[in-house]
Amino acid sequence: MIDKKLIEQIVHEVIQALEEKDSPVSTPINLLLIGDKGGLVQKMLEKAGQQWSITAGETAEIELYDQVLFIGANQDFIVKGALGMADSKETEQLARCLLAEKKVSIIPEPDLGDYLFKENCQTSYVKKLREYMEKLQEYGAIVETLDSFVHQKNTPKPAAATIPARKKKLLTQRDVQDSRVGDIIVCPDTIITPSAHDAAKELGKSIIVAGQRS
Repeated sequence: MIDKKLIEQIVHEVIQALEEKDSPVSTPINLLLIGDKGGLVQKMLEKAGQQWSITAGETAEIELYDQVLFIGANQDFIVKGALGMADSKETEQLARCLLAEKKVSIIPEPDLGDYLFKENCQTSYVKKLREYMEKLQEYGAIVETLDSFVHQKNTPKPAAATIPARKKKLLTQRDVQDSRVGDIIVCPDTIITPSAHDAAKELGKSIIVAGQRS
């Protein structure tokens, strides 16, 4: 007589083995860290317990890295990067990253970040700098806080970051999926597709229309 419990156990073990076989293997993210004076950021990232393979300093072999993190960027770096000007060692490195279509995160120096990421700071000059931030984001480089960068890698839900309203006529599902921030801010006249709302809900993101929460 066939042992029913034995068959169930065998089926369970086979299914478990197939699931383990199909499970993606977690591989370290090769991260290039630029501008980390004293190695403080590298120590913090390593302490966060994420699977990063971190290299600090400058290198000519950009293709070896999955992502590049620039630390302590000033407004000269942000503006020139957005304008495609590569007339310094730092901006040349940024240009090479963007040409190679690498994921880039830019952490501004603290004083500059205080202006860029505060919603109540709406001077004409700061708004202009935020336009350059938007331009960099179009190229694949996001200007964010260090805390935002760390939490995006540490939690399934992307960390919220304050960014200027997206000047898009249409916000699609793909836009939401590609966004690297938790709060997606759009202009009042932006059309938000139903699939964009669904994607935001699924990914735990928020779509915010300037002046109100969607």
